[in-house]
Amino acid sequence: VPVQHAANNKSYLHVETNPEGANIMTRGNDDICKSPCTFIIDDSSKTEVYAYWSVDRQMWGAKAAIKPIPGDTAKISLKLKRVKPELLIHTIPEGASIFGGTTPVTKKTKPIGSTPNKYSIYEPGLSTFQIRKVGYRDTVLTVFTPPTELTNVEINLTPISDKQELVAQQEWQHERKKDFIGRTLMGSSVAPILLGTLFIYLANIDYEDADKIKQELDRPAAGGENFQARAAENKDLVDKGDKKMTVGGALLGTGIVLLGVGFVLTF
Repeated sequence: VPVQHAANNKSYLHVETNPEGANIMTRGNDDICKSPCTFIIDDSSKTEVYAYWSVDRQMWGAKAAIKPIPGDTAKISLKLKRVKPELLIHTIPEGASIFGGTTPVTKKTKPIGSTPNKYSIYEPGLSTFQIRKVGYRDTVLTVFTPPTELTNVEINLTPISDKQELVAQQEWQHERKKDFIGRTLMGSSVAPILLGTLFIYLANIDYEDADKIKQELDRPAAGGENFQARAAENKDLVDKGDKKMTVGGALLGTGIVLLGVGFVLTF
């Protein structure tokens, strides 16, 4: 977004990129404009300027460092190239859960990983993470991830000294384990329910075939040398149907129990 020179003590930067239309940002800030553009620089010290494109989870970027002159307009031209920026998060001690954003962490909040962990960056700029490890204070981390390089962050976790705070954290961990077990049981219920339903369906097919044979045998002219064979076939189909129905009912019952227990544990 072009700006007018309103005061001589302000510094300005005009950025052009090849190709045009790249997002422009300075270190510690989110996107400012799209190239080509001119903007005010409040900091008179050396400023790092970044340009990037992010398309289909692929990143092109470039970086430059400038020393603005008060009242003057600096001009830079950046050629974008393929880059692979990453964020590496360490904690001392390791094994802390990492949650994205600032939304309060609940038992259902899914972590995006545990420390140490490295993430590919597709949306550079300011990002906020919550770090949690039982026995240590929660840490909220806001970090600037540039679009051209690796950002390495190391956090020393502080042990919890307040007993009430520690108990609350332990309760959260307990509820989280219950929720995990519940979701696992609910997921495990799918297979026996599907198999049980299939066995019951196959049993009904056997019963239908057996019923057709029984109707043939009940006719007045159903006698003859094939009568015994058809009668045996009818009995065999009924026996097969009974066995499949028993297995299907057991599987279906097991699946329903798993689903019910899992549902209770998740609430």
